[in-house]
Amino acid sequence: PAAAILGYTLDELLALDVMLTIVPEQRQLVDQLRTGFRAGQAMPPAIELGLLHKDGTQLPVEAALGTIELDGFRRAVAIKNVT
Repeated sequence: PAAAILGYTLDELLALDVMLTIVPEQRQLVDQLRTGFRAGQAMPPAIELGLLHKDGTQLPVEAALGTIELDGFRRAVAIKNVT
């Protein structure tokens, strides 16, 4: 699970602003993708991102984008550590 890859418990991760787990230089890209997703635009099937571990180290991951409905909200990410 993403929480374990990033060093958080699930509750800790759910309480965070997800943008804080993304390396600063890629936050604008992710924000643009998120805005497009919410507007119903097609998403790339996968992208490479740098995420921030709880201890501050950067982790390269591949984020696969898809859509599921959970608690009335659309969710859209699965990550794989590529180190």
